[in-house]
Amino acid sequence: MSDINEWEHLQSTLIRVQNRIVRDSFRADLDIDNLTIPESALRHACLIKDNDTTQMVSLRLKLFYDIRESGNHGMPPIFALPDFHPHQFVKGKPQVIFTFSEKTDAWKARGAKRRKQVRVSYRIMDRDSEAVTEAQLRQLATAINATFPRSWSFKTGRYKVSYRDKEHGWDFITAPYTVPDGKELISRVLSLEGSTPDWSLLSVSEHPNRNYRERRTARVLGKTKELDEQRQIATTVLDKVEVHLYGSLQNIVLIDRAVSHRLYGRHQELYG
Repeated sequence: MSDINEWEHLQSTLIRVQNRIVRDSFRADLDIDNLTIPESALRHACLIKDNDTTQMVSLRLKLFYDIRESGNHGMPPIFALPDFHPHQFVKGKPQVIFTFSEKTDAWKARGAKRRKQVRVSYRIMDRDSEAVTEAQLRQLATAINATFPRSWSFKTGRYKVSYRDKEHGWDFITAPYTVPDGKELISRVLSLEGSTPDWSLLSVSEHPNRNYRERRTARVLGKTKELDEQRQIATTVLDKVEVHLYGSLQNIVLIDRAVSHRLYGRHQELYG
């Protein structure tokens, strides 16, 4: 491994990973520029900034995760954040996890620093994990292959679209290129369980005055670093589908189309 500045590497990784977790934890229709709103002020305080000191980074992390765990300390929950503790009605329910990935030639052609990936998941609410059979998994894999053929793609971009119906196991937060793109993705996933969307539960956020394609830079330890676009316009295809069963240490791979490994000729669909 070439010599790297460990603090610079850690800081850039924290900004990329932790800030994504923070942004996804707040509702999509929040006016993030109005810091007089308590939720917006809290979101701003939790986000790690490029010029933060190590102490400030630690305080922001502590603030965010203290809030997440507040229910364990007798403190009232903060409703700007979703409840991270599993409710009784979802505990033990199988979770289906989709990963959509950008092809290698595509992300390199647009000059990105890494492949764009989109992850979507839902809970199967009509059975517990211990009741799932291999035959049911094979049937689900067949349905997914039919619903998401190789020719279908999902384009990411300017909008933030949320669809929350936790009673039925649905909780989506994604960034489609257009609202119809987001609605089509949601409709296809819901159809796997024989459901149709209730669009009154859809929330859409857009900031038309922002230029998300502008290349931003950050000063890290006196050096200028170029960042990826804030909301990348990229075309992704279904890469992998996994199922998590309660009590299992590893996810079960239903489908692996190996977008990220296609250069090496690897391809398998374990249940498809």
